[in-house]
Parts: sequence; C-alpha cells; structure tokens
Amino acid sequence: MVTASDSSVERNRGFSLIELGLVLLLLVVILVPAAKFSADSSSAFSSLSTAIHDTSRALVVLDRINSELITGNFTTVIPAVPTADPAIEFQKIINVQNGAPVFGNPIHIDLVPMETNIDDGIDNDGDGLVDEQGVRIWEDRAPASVTPQAEDAASVICANVAKGGLLFNRQGAILFIDVAFQDTGTDPPTTFTLRTGVKMRNNM
Repeated sequence: MVTASDSSVERNRGFSLIELGLVLLLLVVILVPAAKFSADSSSAFSSLSTAIHDTSRALVVLDRINSELITGNFTTVIPAVPTADPAIEFQKIINVQNGAPVFGNPIHIDLVPMETNIDDGIDNDGDGLVDEQGVRIWEDRAPASVTPQAEDAASVICANVAKGGLLFNRQGAILFIDVAFQDTGTDPPTTFTLRTGVKMRNNM
C-alpha cells in the first residue's frame, strides 16, 4: 500500500544518473550535426555572397571596357587584328570637319602590376590575391608616350585580375574581350573568366 508520503517521495525523486546521461547523450547526438550543418550553411552562404559580389564587380569592369570600345574607331586599332593580345590601342571620333572624322588622342587598355613581383607566385601585399594585375585605361595626351605620364588620364578600374588575364581577340567584325578575375573568397584564390564582345564600327 502506497501512502501519501510515499507518493510525495516518488514524485520528488528526479532523474537518476543513468537517465541524465541518456538525455545528455541524446542532446549531443542531435546538436552536433545541427551545429555542423549550421556552420557549413553559414560558410556556404558566405562563399556564395563573396562569389556574387566578385561577379557583380567583374561585370561592372566589363561594362566599363565595353563603353570605351563601343564608340572606338577600329580603323586605328593597334594591333590591327588582335589575337590573344593583352593590350589594345584605339582612337575615338570626337568631331567631324568637312565630312571627315577628327580623331581624339589614342586610348589604351592594358594590364598593370598590382604587386612588387608578379612572377613569384606569392601574395606579396597580403590582400589574399597572388601575382594580381589591374586593368588600366589611359588616354595618351601630348606629348606622346609609351606608358602613362603625368598629363595622361590613367585609371585602374579593377585590381584583382589574374596574371596575364586580359585578352583581346578579333573574330571577323567582333572584338572579344576575356578577363580572368581572381576570386577573393577562396584560399588559395581561384579564377573565373568573363567574356564580352563589341561590334567593330568602321570595320576593315
């Protein structure tokens, strides 16, 4: 026969050590995979965000190159038929006089080193990129020069291009531009290449 006092003792007894151990084991079995899934998801989301950011910036760079080239006069392009060339020179028509075009200063699109040494395979400046180069656009104002001088309007429009990662290729009337960007979200950095094309006006 169970008395009232016995029932009260039974209710207040609580968990035994074995029961408590089983509960803790069950929590570990559930929470460890959940925590790993959460960490993996967070890492994947962070990598995806970085990739989207890098791709968006890369598209802006291609748009800028396009905007320069689309109004270019390709009868003055150097080299005349770009084939895997890392640089290009062209002129824009800035005016028309007596029915004849007036060309502006030569415009250059080329690569410029962003590290002290782009041949050692090392991240010299600690920015997570290796041997990176930048895409530079500059207008060669008088006096003429081979590289940008103080009077030339030089602008580096991006600084995460892989070594040798800018190529101009002409196929018929289309000028293709390939740019290989370094992905800042990976270690070591990986590269991804984007391509754009411009219909060559005044095509010869």
